[in-house]
Amino acid sequence: MYAKPKLPMKKRTILILTILAAGLLMWKWLACGYNPDKPTEFYPILTRLNDGMKHEAFVVSNAPCDTSELRKIVEKYDIETLPLDTLEKYESISRTYYKETKYMTKNFKEGEEYDPEFSTWDNIQDFRNHIDDILMETHHYSVDTNQKYHTVWVHWDWDYKKGNKYVNRNFSRIGILLSAPKRSCTVLNDMKILVPVILNIICCAAYCVCLNQINVCKPIAHMDVSIGILFRFSIAVLFLTLLAGMFILRLTRRKFLIALPVIMPVLLWSNHLDIFPHRAFVYMGLSIVIYGIYLFICGYLTNRYG
Repeated sequence: MYAKPKLPMKKRTILILTILAAGLLMWKWLACGYNPDKPTEFYPILTRLNDGMKHEAFVVSNAPCDTSELRKIVEKYDIETLPLDTLEKYESISRTYYKETKYMTKNFKEGEEYDPEFSTWDNIQDFRNHIDDILMETHHYSVDTNQKYHTVWVHWDWDYKKGNKYVNRNFSRIGILLSAPKRSCTVLNDMKILVPVILNIICCAAYCVCLNQINVCKPIAHMDVSIGILFRFSIAVLFLTLLAGMFILRLTRRKFLIALPVIMPVLLWSNHLDIFPHRAFVYMGLSIVIYGIYLFICGYLTNRYG
């Protein structure tokens, strides 16, 4: 009997990481159910008027899973479907957006029976049964005669904005004006690019500090010029990885693709497992952790400030 040959450690590592990445992407795709190749559609299911206030409810078909993308689409829909005379007419306009499910459909009518059956003992359609299906709420209201306020609520996260850049409408005696200062918009657009780049540089600097600390605590026995070049090259690879992640986060609807750039540092250090196997795993893990922290901060800033 001959022993079955084993895969080298480097190939086994690459194979395991590839399987994990593929599994993560597949899980993300199946769990979300969002198809970026199809349009997101809105279906009105309720309109309620009461003393100068208007409330509407919508079912959103093919809703994005990413909250920042969802917010952009919903706010764009608000702008397109809320004429200025409507905003002037009502003191308050609130909208609730529900995710399309088996029971929350475009044919939902409160008070009628569910089809298919929702419950054997209470099969009457009720919005209280679908609190968990709420994707987002928007609220347009005025507290005086001069300015309109806009609030956004996404997945239990309130965001109050006075003079929101998407829906910034001011009242005057002669009518309503859209006020979106070009200078402010330009500054905001510049900051959207500048902040991630600065954060990228900070993360790369933190990576350098961590590399130095690791090498101080566990010195390399045979340090030479080629290893020094490798470390500097790894910094450039990390910079490109963070940059690619930032562009994917901002420019594509398929947010699960943000897992792809991390393959660059993984492949880099996987190719050097034969030189320092244990140390390469540490460097690889450090790159992945910094990439995750970078994406978390970028995602938070995007959701918080648009």
